[in-house]
Amino acid sequence: MPAHVPIGVARSELWDDFYDCLDRCCARKRQNDILCIECDTNSRMGTSIGTIEYRSATGHFGIPHVNNSDQRFGSYLAAQNCVALTMCFRKKSYGTWTHPRSKFLHQIDYIITEKSEFARLCDAVLT
Repeated sequence: MPAHVPIGVARSELWDDFYDCLDRCCARKRQNDILCIECDTNSRMGTSIGTIEYRSATGHFGIPHVNNSDQRFGSYLAAQNCVALTMCFRKKSYGTWTHPRSKFLHQIDYIITEKSEFARLCDAVLT
């Protein structure tokens, strides 16, 4: 299931609508299904090494930079017992978006799954 998260400065109603929709989609998961959500999060969540509030939702790998959207989305993932799977495996590069002016790479796209399913998965690749 693909998802596109609102930008950090979006109205809180837009964020609430997004989370309500995401909750409804996740509730449709059957018992033996693996939840796998590909997200354009507009969030730079850092890594579990550099975050505090939502450390359990991120992995050790990735780009450590964070932005304003990160706390909101990372806290949601932690509360739902989910993890950003794409931050849990070593890769050559974690950049998924290049800033048009600075040309710096940012990691804003993730694959999300439930922590309980993590052991069943061996990698996560965004194409």
